Amino acid sequence: EPWQPSSALVIGGLYRYTRNPMYLGMAHLHAGLALSFASPTALVLLAPVIMIIQKAVIAREERYLVAQFGDAYLRYKAQVRPWL
Repeated sequence: EPWQPSSALVIGGLYRYTRNPMYLGMAHLHAGLALSFASPTALVLLAPVIMIIQKAVIAREERYLVAQFGDAYLRYKAQVRPWL
């Protein structure tokens, strides 16, 4: 529940491979729908959408996680890529 305060740092499961599995999944869904509907416009718009998510959402979440979990999150961040 990403809208609830974080009480534990989750680094297992999908989080071993990507720090943002939900956003990665949404990006894949966007790309899949764009390809399914043969929409080059939707496919081209994926890059700016990812950049907006990275700058506006993920950056804010990571600041919160550093404040909440400190060095533990910084170690995790150094080991796991943000996307893939």
